[in-house]
Amino acid sequence: MKSSSSSLPRLQTALQLRRVYIPDSGIHIYCDFLPPQNSLSLDMMSHLIQAINTNKEDTSLRAIVLSAKGNVFSAGHNLKELQSSTGIDQHKLVFQKATELMKSIVQSPVPVIAKVNGLPLTAQEAYDSGLVTKVAPADQLDEEVDKIVESIKHKSRSVIALGKQFYYKQIDLSLLEAYDLGENIMVENINMNDGQEGIKSFVEKRKANWNHKYISSLTLFFYYNPKS
Repeated sequence: MKSSSSSLPRLQTALQLRRVYIPDSGIHIYCDFLPPQNSLSLDMMSHLIQAINTNKEDTSLRAIVLSAKGNVFSAGHNLKELQSSTGIDQHKLVFQKATELMKSIVQSPVPVIAKVNGLPLTAQEAYDSGLVTKVAPADQLDEEVDKIVESIKHKSRSVIALGKQFYYKQIDLSLLEAYDLGENIMVENINMNDGQEGIKSFVEKRKANWNHKYISSLTLFFYYNPKS
């Protein structure tokens, strides 16, 4: 399978961004942290946010893969930026940027996959702690990530985006509130064009033809307020 890629300018960051287009699969953004230690400096976080949000409304964008070069995926914050000499305003800026980065990952309409191969935990420890959902031998890591991305590309992007939004909305709800929200989300789901296409393709025993766009046939929109 042929692919084309391009890199954004590195400037003064230790982050190399590769935007890869694979025919019949879509666009994948690979954010390669570069050694030493791949720390999350302000510069690094700013470029990550830019990479995650670039063309996020483009329906050909199907997944974002975060990977690293070297034997450490990320050493965490750049402690040089958190010394007392840098001042409280600098410290606030660092953690504000970290919050913005986390929100970018959560709010991205496509899955964001971390391809981790390095310290500080062993793969089994990370899996047992719930930090990762799958482990693989180092020489099979690329293959396993490719399998996940391949699986994603066969699904509706708009349905995945709706499911991802629902997941993060229901986390802090009670069980009964989550059921109520889920009820409305499921009605919304099946009334989307891709929701109906999924049902029709199953009934007609054929491959689904997704358009990946959020188009709903609903004339009544549901608004859920857990405080009401």
